[in-house]
Amino acid sequence: MATNSLENETIELNDLVVQVIRSARRKRLSIEVCHSGVIARAPARMRHATIRQFLDAKSNWIRNSLAHLPEQAAPLQLIDDCPLLVLGETYRLVIIKGRKAVFINADEQIVVPISISHLAPEITLKTKLTKWYKKVALQHLELRVKNSMVSMLPGVSIPTIKVRDYKRRWGSCDHKGELSFNWRIVMAPPAIMDYVVIHEIAHLKEFNHSKRFWKIVEQQMPDWKIHQTWLSENGSHLYRF
Repeated sequence: MATNSLENETIELNDLVVQVIRSARRKRLSIEVCHSGVIARAPARMRHATIRQFLDAKSNWIRNSLAHLPEQAAPLQLIDDCPLLVLGETYRLVIIKGRKAVFINADEQIVVPISISHLAPEITLKTKLTKWYKKVALQHLELRVKNSMVSMLPGVSIPTIKVRDYKRRWGSCDHKGELSFNWRIVMAPPAIMDYVVIHEIAHLKEFNHSKRFWKIVEQQMPDWKIHQTWLSENGSHLYRF
């Protein structure tokens, strides 16, 4: 049984329900297996029967991938002394009273001043810390994009860069050439952030994931597969907060 609307298209494979997401820019069919479920990303005009046939052929792989997903990390409790990551390094959270901006002190602690408001303290804390993370992420991403553009696209203007709260992706490049990144990538080691930046800049040259695209990535980062694997195995830990 399946539903066929573009907003809620699914395909059932016995006990598995696969969500189908179509895109006009996509040329190939791919499967994404994650803790929240299985997603088939397909070209906008691909026949439903073709997608199902592909999923049937990959059903054993899908089940094996689901069975071997890395353990999902428990949500992080934002309390004093809890660990927070910045560029792969661990800092400790310190909560104080006040209205000042978030800062890192000499003891490698991330200090978050919060004041009494109509919001619950935990909401105020999370909102303020997220805002700080986004600011830090944008600063590092802008620098890395600028440096990578020099070698990958010399003479081309630096594209617009944004940070977003993505649920499943680390970055994106739209048809206008604007680059967006998941703010949580600033928690990862610098080499991982560099890989994501290079990946998205490569889309400015090759707007797909063809062999030519991966060759562009490899020219800039020969060990890119190591970093891609790191994200697959450790990315869920960046979502603890």
